[in-house]
Amino acid sequence: MVTFLQAVLHDGSNPREDYDELLRLCLLFLGGSEGQIRFRAPGAYHQARWMAKAIYAVKMTLFADQLELPARIQRSLRQVALFVSLLYIKHWHEALIPEYAPKNDLELLQALNEYPDKEVGAEGTRALSRHLWYLSEDLIVLAFFDDRIEEGEKKRVLENLVRPASKKALKRLEGKGLRVTNTTTLSGFVTSRSKRLFELLTDRKNTQNLLGTKH
Repeated sequence: MVTFLQAVLHDGSNPREDYDELLRLCLLFLGGSEGQIRFRAPGAYHQARWMAKAIYAVKMTLFADQLELPARIQRSLRQVALFVSLLYIKHWHEALIPEYAPKNDLELLQALNEYPDKEVGAEGTRALSRHLWYLSEDLIVLAFFDDRIEEGEKKRVLENLVRPASKKALKRLEGKGLRVTNTTTLSGFVTSRSKRLFELLTDRKNTQNLLGTKH
């Protein structure tokens, strides 16, 4: 994870300063560094902004000895800082890349299942379960455009397009579908319903309806 964070900071692709701050804090927390270390003054804290909470948690963990916080608070902050720095930061940073979403979501679910802190792993899975649209039959084929996925798995994605669709069209993965293991594959989510994405994108009328345009 240290290598990943250093590479991301080095390429300078972060859209905002608070993105950059969180990445640098996580890197510092894990014992690495990239450029000059600088701590920003506390910014706005809002219930709707997860990133602000992550920044505060990592920063307060780094300064825990100086803040003289109760042991219970220190322990909770460290749980958050470890989760954010070791697991969540990579998937969060790549969330803007749609073709990465199926692979990243599956790998995050698998990592949460194996996470040493079972309480955090269970809560993380519960929260992530509300956002698993890309592991649905409709959007799983975005994985075909992910250049990180081996050709063999992409071939199996295409082969599984003839599999019978599920009786219920789920908007996102839920229920028993959340019980993934380390052997669960992306191609296993693919069915004949997965072809709908290609059909929508290649049908001119549907594409116009999706974009709200007519020519």
